[in-house]
Amino acid sequence: MNAEQIRQFFSDSTDFHGNIKLNENLSSHTTMHVGGEAKIFLEPENEESLVFAIKELKKLDADERRCTRIKSFFVLGGGSNVIISDDGLDAVLSTRKINSVKVLADELEFTDLHGFTQIKGSSNGEKFHTSRDSLCPQKPYEHSSSGDSLKSRCDFLTLPIREEFKILQIDSGASWGSVISFCKKENLGGFEGFTGLSGTVGGALFMNATCFGLSACDNLISVRYFDLTDGKIHEYQKNEADWGYKKSPFQSADCTDVTDGGVAGLSPQRGERATKCERGERLLPLPLLTAKIILSAKFFVTTGFDSEKSEKCMNDRKEKGHFRAPSAGSAFKNDATHGIIAGKIIDECGLKGFSVGGAQIAPWHGNFIINPEQKATASDIKKLSDEVKKIVLDKKGIKLENEIIFVPL
Repeated sequence: MNAEQIRQFFSDSTDFHGNIKLNENLSSHTTMHVGGEAKIFLEPENEESLVFAIKELKKLDADERRCTRIKSFFVLGGGSNVIISDDGLDAVLSTRKINSVKVLADELEFTDLHGFTQIKGSSNGEKFHTSRDSLCPQKPYEHSSSGDSLKSRCDFLTLPIREEFKILQIDSGASWGSVISFCKKENLGGFEGFTGLSGTVGGALFMNATCFGLSACDNLISVRYFDLTDGKIHEYQKNEADWGYKKSPFQSADCTDVTDGGVAGLSPQRGERATKCERGERLLPLPLLTAKIILSAKFFVTTGFDSEKSEKCMNDRKEKGHFRAPSAGSAFKNDATHGIIAGKIIDECGLKGFSVGGAQIAPWHGNFIINPEQKATASDIKKLSDEVKKIVLDKKGIKLENEIIFVPL
């Protein structure tokens, strides 16, 4: 079954609703603006279509007899933390059309607050603290808007008191821009720190994105996900022990080793692949970044949107140069345990402005790899990343880990 036959299959199916494209340029679907083509590019319009497509593509991946040319597929969110190969990918499923945000008015009384308890305060501007047991791990990890500061997460767990909690249900493909707009319109607080954050809600949860004192897991109640291992939809209830700095329960145990540190909020399914199926040759199984594909999530929010904080976060991003050139956000992880700030270390090595091909370390921030003239290739970015890690290791004795992910693995 070739790409055209697969396109026809989904086009004829009454179980799939959405766009179907052949040879789609993936550079237009990532914030770095690099990447080759997807032989098949699917944009399901709802959760049911997404799950149907995943199941069907998984069958193609596993069925040696079909000798299919589609050997793997990749679930793509906002493309904000990923560098896709210049050679492209076999099949891509985009979640961007599955993007609803809504208040669940009737569920709050039946929901465990998971330690979201008021200690003191009132609606006149005093403060309350969420439970330390619920939101602060024994070993605090950093919060940083762009890799330039390290602080204990418990330093930030103070919010203006609100009269009540509400519950938001957000689809995985919803952008943070749409979430912030919804919260502002409905006067809901709790996500102001993600103002200006690129990518999707599913991606942020997968990576446990962190900025301005807020982590994606902080207000989380539960996650609805599809499990590739059993082909079923499950509901995950938040367990604080599952989360940490750039860590979530939706990453496979070995995904950071595979990617040399750093995984994005994207979900590739890469099982055994037939390279020359006419001769029956097989590759060894490749590790999954995740077998759990996020569909939607529920979060606590409070009444009262903090416009001043939201505006401050956006201005801070602008001042740090987040929007000056195409990038994939912070390129390397920080290390709170050893007080290592990747951008500062890279700057001390004199690497600001250092370039390979069309890719460059931002002249204004050591932890941004940018595509300033949109002439970079994925290969340029990978070579630049590797060279920076080598120089930092030689000069500082520090082994940097990628925060962005290069696909395929």
